[in-house]
Amino acid sequence: MDYEPFDSLLETLRAADISTSASAMASTSGLLGDKKNIRKTFVRHVVQRVERDFPGRPFSDLAILELGAGAGFFALSYAEAFPHLPLKNLTQIDKYPQDDAGVITQHDVAELSQEDNAVSMRKFDVVLSIDVLSCLAFGRGLDPDDVEDVDEMRHLDKTLARMLESGGKYYDFMACAPY
Repeated sequence: MDYEPFDSLLETLRAADISTSASAMASTSGLLGDKKNIRKTFVRHVVQRVERDFPGRPFSDLAILELGAGAGFFALSYAEAFPHLPLKNLTQIDKYPQDDAGVITQHDVAELSQEDNAVSMRKFDVVLSIDVLSCLAFGRGLDPDDVEDVDEMRHLDKTLARMLESGGKYYDFMACAPY
């Protein structure tokens, strides 16, 4: 039996798939190339993921503590993605905040594991971080023989245990942008 016509058809279909994929990629390359859209897509993913764990509760109503807020990437991106749903209960902290508005409170996670400051006295539904664990893991190495690394994780554990409401959750997302 001769399979040449069938093979030829397969070649044509493969070529069509490749050209369709290429045109689909070309039509979305603007989306992938636009940092604002990448941020919005990332934030929508975060919101959807968290809302799955809190059925019936909108993300914007949850009490959220953001660790390692830096320059406010998450809050700014959230405002772009959800301009009509402000985050009423968001507290942002960072050891070295980089925002000019002074919205992000300067706190180290180690300070939050202690009971002597206003932020650590609160309870949160969600403790959120973006790239905090990956920064610890890759920046410091999380070496179990390194006292400083073990200490960082111990403080994070204590902080989460004290600051999460019953049924609360900690999320650490890793942000990656395609090149």
